[in-house]
Amino acid sequence: MKYKLKEDALEIPAELIEKITVLDCENCTGLPVLPNLKELSCEDCIGLIELPVLPNLKWLNCEGCIGLTGLPVLPNLEWLYCRNCTGLTGLPILPNLGWLYCDDCTGLIELPVLPNLIELSCEDCIGLIELPALPNLKWLNCEGCIGLTELPILLKLKELYCEGCLKLDIIENYDNTNWTVLNFNNMLKIGCEIHSIKEWEEFTDERIASMDPKALDFWKKNKTKLLYK
Repeated sequence: MKYKLKEDALEIPAELIEKITVLDCENCTGLPVLPNLKELSCEDCIGLIELPVLPNLKWLNCEGCIGLTGLPVLPNLEWLYCRNCTGLTGLPILPNLGWLYCDDCTGLIELPVLPNLIELSCEDCIGLIELPALPNLKWLNCEGCIGLTELPILLKLKELYCEGCLKLDIIENYDNTNWTVLNFNNMLKIGCEIHSIKEWEEFTDERIASMDPKALDFWKKNKTKLLYK
């Protein structure tokens, strides 16, 4: 039997509840309005088709909620884990979101502008064809995003994992090394090092040598091709 959890079923007043965990509850289709809720885990609630407005929610784990097709406006959300929510096609504007993990959301076709996002994992989101402006992003895993044709300007990015992005201009094992090279929007990734073109131009030999024992020889041989192709 399908049911929606109602306020009168709660043992304490809804306005006093700040944290809820509902796991593997396949018959639960909805939740009551919980105005002061800060943390919600509803992992693998496959019958859940919608969430109420939760104005103070900061942390949400809805992994495996395959019935969700969207999320409400969550103005204070800071952390979102929605892996394998295959029904999601998009997300609302989330101005305070800092961490987003939406791996295997195969129905996801776009993301909103997320001005404060620091970490993004969208591995195997095969429907994504582009990413929005992410001015504060420092860590990105977009492995297996076969539809991505380019990356936005990511001047603060420090770590990037993009294997399997077949449409990006990725060169693996560059110059017979085990380093992957990706040049995009005035950014250059060589192995695990990612910096702006300007930073690469200004690096001293000592700075390059500190990256790897083989880095300086590689850099002297390939610098011009990598920076000015």
